[in-house]
Amino acid sequence: RKHEEDMKLPEETEEDKKRKEADEKKRARRMKRMWKWFKKTEAEEEDHNKYKEHGKLEEKQKEATLTHVEEVNPYNNNEMIEITLNDRLGKKVRVKCNQDDTVGDLKLLAAAQLGTKPEKIRIQKWYTIYKDNIRLVDYEVHDNMNLELYYN
Repeated sequence: RKHEEDMKLPEETEEDKKRKEADEKKRARRMKRMWKWFKKTEAEEEDHNKYKEHGKLEEKQKEATLTHVEEVNPYNNNEMIEITLNDRLGKKVRVKCNQDDTVGDLKLLAAAQLGTKPEKIRIQKWYTIYKDNIRLVDYEVHDNMNLELYYN
């Protein structure tokens, strides 16, 4: 216990108290100055609220459109398109078909020109292999489009 009494810190003098108060005032002024950078002005606050309301309005519009969905077919089914099939071995075939034809129909038309069986033909674009039962419109195949032709 004697040792603890010897270890006691000296009491604060008036100079120390004044120094602490001055440091606190400086810190308060610095914080007040820095807070101006983070504090939003009234105009910024109004803009923020306006965009917030605009986002809510967009969400409401989306919800309204989702409840009244009507299927619209942007493609004219009678329109003929021409597709170029390239096997990269020297054969390049131009096939005319409808947009609502399936990939299987396209294979039949290509096979007629190539003289091969349609089962032996694989049509793809990059790494997407086109399946026989899906329409060309669903794959977004358009007029004058180039597709790759492979033989299985």
